[in-house]
Amino acid sequence: MKKILSMILVLVMLTTLFASCSNDQNKAESKNNESINDQTESDTTLEDTESETEEDTEESETEIEEPVVLEPPYKRVVLIGVDGAGAFFKKAETPNIDRIFENGAVTYDAVTATPSVSAQCWGSLLHGVPADIHRLTFSIIDNYPYGTVSRIPSIFQVVRDNDSEALLASIVNWIPINRGVVEDGIGIHKDTGDDQQVTDKVCKYLKEHDPKLLFVHFDSVDGAGHNDGYGSNDHLKQIKVIDGYIGLIYSVLENRGMLDDTLFIVTTDHGGTPDGTHGEDTDAEMKIMYAAVGHSVQKGGKIGEMSIWDNAAVIAYALGYEAPEKWTSKIPNGLFQEIE
Repeated sequence: MKKILSMILVLVMLTTLFASCSNDQNKAESKNNESINDQTESDTTLEDTESETEEDTEESETEIEEPVVLEPPYKRVVLIGVDGAGAFFKKAETPNIDRIFENGAVTYDAVTATPSVSAQCWGSLLHGVPADIHRLTFSIIDNYPYGTVSRIPSIFQVVRDNDSEALLASIVNWIPINRGVVEDGIGIHKDTGDDQQVTDKVCKYLKEHDPKLLFVHFDSVDGAGHNDGYGSNDHLKQIKVIDGYIGLIYSVLENRGMLDDTLFIVTTDHGGTPDGTHGEDTDAEMKIMYAAVGHSVQKGGKIGEMSIWDNAAVIAYALGYEAPEKWTSKIPNGLFQEIE
């Protein structure tokens, strides 16, 4: 009996041991399967992450664009100033001006600087501020180079600061402009002469060079106004003579194929009274013509409110430059198609 009981006890112990080993093996296999599943999930997650990273990189590369460099509206500006013409252009015979600016923008109501005299007015035209800011007077510009009194940069200086290679020229009748209004030492080609000589020199210069900014000044109209009265027959006749000179200059640009990227401007510094004076604030003295033509100028446009010093901002914009903070100059409405 004891032998039987011993055998039964051994059998029970063996059964229990076998069951325990089986459970441990199942647990090990289960753990191994979990590890494999975890590794598989990890690999899948890594692949997904790498795929997302590649997609993000591709999207990022797609979003990065090269900066757009805009070309300036014009390659050059030709600015012609007719001293003492005021708004009397509209009373004179000016077939060339009429033809040139038929597809341009014109005003006879622009306002010049105060007082309405040449030093102050040309200073404002080129330096972008009223006369009380640039402080140029006849005695100053006739005796001192520019920069002695005023530190306001002219449009010439702005061009030079932005383009060290630009060709700049100022060819004038009235010598004090080149002495005391336009800067020295920045590579401006300067020349002088009477109005006929100025025309010849300008035409020759344009045939041989391609300036970024050219300023031309005629003075005989102002002389006729002083001698015979502003608005007199002789005054108006002299405006017609200058109209012919302007036509010659324009023809050189036309013949050289330069008009498509040129902003061409004709204006003046002041008008005057029938008794041959100026310097006060009457309409005859203060109102001036401003006319511009170019591919982006409003065709047949009527230029809005404008002061003579706004000319500087017009030229800076045309050449693609920002106006200096010291300027009070602004671009008038009705001039450029893209600016309302």
